[in-house]
Amino acid sequence: MKVDLLREKILPSLLKLAWPLMATSFVQVTYALVDMMWLGRLGTNAVAAAGTVGTYVWLINSIMLIPKIEFLRLNKRITSRLFLVLTSYICEK
Repeated sequence: MKVDLLREKILPSLLKLAWPLMATSFVQVTYALVDMMWLGRLGTNAVAAAGTVGTYVWLINSIMLIPKIEFLRLNKRITSRLFLVLTSYICEK
């Protein structure tokens, strides 16, 4: 999907880009609310524990994404350099 923010209307383009993230967030929030409703039957300590653990899980997932992002950047640089080396080698022959 190609979106040109300079030539198209901004709101439809923004919605095209943002709807997957909004849908994912909606599902995650709904899941958390259902968890809280079920845990609410066990008491306030269970709800507090789930909220605390959920925060830590979110934080750990965010930290775990950092090496993945760096790997993708490194992989892109390696791939582009390898492509340049291969094309220059083929052009020399």
